[in-house]
Amino acid sequence: MPAIAIHTHPARMLRPYYLVTHLVELWRQAGIRVEVVGGPDPVPAVSIGLLHVDLTRVPPEYAALARSYPVLLNGGVLDIGKRRLGVGLVERDSAYDGPVIVKSDLNAGGSPEHAAWQWGRTRAARAWSRLLDHVAASRPLGRQWRETYPVYPSKAQVPAWVWKRPDLVVQRFVADPLGGGEYALRQWTFFGESELSVVRGLSGPDRATAKFTTMRPGGDVPPELRALRREMRFDFGRFDYFLEDGRPMVIDVNKTPTYRLSSPLRREGLPRLAEGLKAWL
Repeated sequence: MPAIAIHTHPARMLRPYYLVTHLVELWRQAGIRVEVVGGPDPVPAVSIGLLHVDLTRVPPEYAALARSYPVLLNGGVLDIGKRRLGVGLVERDSAYDGPVIVKSDLNAGGSPEHAAWQWGRTRAARAWSRLLDHVAASRPLGRQWRETYPVYPSKAQVPAWVWKRPDLVVQRFVADPLGGGEYALRQWTFFGESELSVVRGLSGPDRATAKFTTMRPGGDVPPELRALRREMRFDFGRFDYFLEDGRPMVIDVNKTPTYRLSSPLRREGLPRLAEGLKAWL
């Protein structure tokens, strides 16, 4: 029987909103054995591993699983921080002086790291819970902006202390109009050679404050994104991007993407994404 071992962090086990959770159901229906492991211990007699560690930077003990499996999917995707991504970044001395947005370098405002930190606390540390929770919740500050990243008309309006924080980044703020008062968030989801490209309509240009309105097919994926995927060694994941003067500007890459089934496009695309595993079986 073909088999795959999915390695997660114990603080972020598989949950219903993860794409891989839906894929696991389809794989098992297809007769594929799936082992879900909350940690870096390899599963004997399994030839394919998949790293599904919902942290911006994968701990070394998970990366070492590459020595335990002939194939370790996403084994090369060890850092998805925005500084590592390096797209659209604005420095204090940059020539660019258009609108900017301030974000956390960590994915999802650092909330996965906060969850992992809480999980790893010792019993003695729990006696300090109120103080330690306060400290962790404010590190990085970007976590507090998870839903409302601040936008400024130019980098001159960015507070001086932001430039001193290595856990924060300043990016160009891009609006991608669709017409009719809608703006685009473009998403490319892939597993191996299987993929789904969609455009999600937004009620305004700021993703943090706008509401999602529509979802439609996304068409061809820009070659720059395929090149970035190869460079970052992604086997599985999702890229979020805007178009700026016809060229893609990636705003997020995710190796543990979420996947809601409320859209017909996503329901129809799910079996196709599940087929992507066949290339390694």
